[in-house]
Amino acid sequence: MTSRRSKHPEERRKELLDAAERLFVEQGYEETSIRDIITTVGVAHGLFYYYFRSKEDILAAIIDRFYDSFLRAVDEAHTKEGRTGLEMLGDIIAAGIAMKKGKERLFAYIGASDDIHIQEQLARGAAERMAPAIAAILRAGVRDGSFDTPYPDEAARAFLACGTTILDARPSAGGADGYLCKLEAYYDITARIIGARPGAVRELYASVQDDIDRIMRAYTAVCEEYDNNEHH
Repeated sequence: MTSRRSKHPEERRKELLDAAERLFVEQGYEETSIRDIITTVGVAHGLFYYYFRSKEDILAAIIDRFYDSFLRAVDEAHTKEGRTGLEMLGDIIAAGIAMKKGKERLFAYIGASDDIHIQEQLARGAAERMAPAIAAILRAGVRDGSFDTPYPDEAARAFLACGTTILDARPSAGGADGYLCKLEAYYDITARIIGARPGAVRELYASVQDDIDRIMRAYTAVCEEYDNNEHH
């Protein structure tokens, strides 16, 4: 009888993360249990708790992985020779949208969740990890003339904040039509914040507009579910 191969802790942790992310995408975060995750991986219940304290903890780890992927995209944008700050910003916007492809419902849940711990983690990750990376790109853009801002660090934070304050897809805020209007406001306001020419941010998003539409529909659907649950 052969014994089951013992996996390296990081390999096992990644296996649990991959399974949880896949289940959250396929059947929803609320509908997925810890038992579902361990059954998918084929491990004992106790092994899950060796790596994660709870289902919320594994979701937090998944969010951290998304931030890691974002920062790798930023590093790749910086290594491309001859790219302006505006072009680098376009590269990481495209990379960020691509990360959500096929996972729109999971990202919609994360963004629309009323869980204070999830929202605190998102805010902390934006401030501590994403904002410095965006600021470095803005400084590069100031040097090459594609951006005009004397406050790249503050502009980076404001740029990110617009994504969570303007792009609110709650149906009560206008549904799909209201969201498209907010997108136009987002493009205009963020271009002003970073000192880009008028229309520049809209152009950056043009190549991923279909993906943005899918994300918007997923957000709207999740928000509608929340609102319906609150009234029943």
